[in-house]
Parts: sequence; structure tokens; C-alpha cells
Amino acid sequence: MTQTPETEPGIVRVFFDPEQLLESRTGEREREREREMPRKGHRPDQIVQALSRVHHGESVGEVCRKMGISEATFYNWKKQYAGMGITELAELRQLREENSK
Repeated sequence: MTQTPETEPGIVRVFFDPEQLLESRTGEREREREREMPRKGHRPDQIVQALSRVHHGESVGEVCRKMGISEATFYNWKKQYAGMGITELAELRQLREENSK
């Protein structure tokens, strides 16, 4: 950014370098990505284990803190995987793999 001396008083001419502008925008995007919460892909067996811990008396808030999830996510998992054990989970995984082929 430069200012030319031959301008009228009170008027400032500003010149931008397009490459510098592009770099600053790219930096902004990277900073936005850094601010986002990291996405964690929890395996179905981890989800079932969390559900069973709550079933056996651990509080929902405590399980959510340990896993790094919100309570809303926990209740969505509960809706999806309610009553499933490890064997049912293995069958579900196998069916999904067969259907994807």
C-alpha cells in the first residue's frame, strides 16, 4: 500500500498488490478452519459403549465430556443405536457393507 505525494490534501490514493490481497484472503480462510471444532468420527462400537456407560449409571454429561460431544449428539446416537449390542452392531455393519456394493 503506497501513498502518492502529488495528491490533493485530504485525498489519499491507495494501491493494492493483487497477490498480497489473495494471500490475505487465503490466510483468513485458514484461520476460520482453525476456529472450527475438529470433526471426530466415532466408531459405532464407541457409540454403543457410551450408551452402555450411561445405562449402567454414569451421567450423560460426564460421558459427553469424556467423548468430546454435545448432549444433543448423544441423544441422536441413542435414537439411532437404542438397544443394540456389539453383535447387532456387527450385523448392521455387515449389512451396510453388502448394500454399498
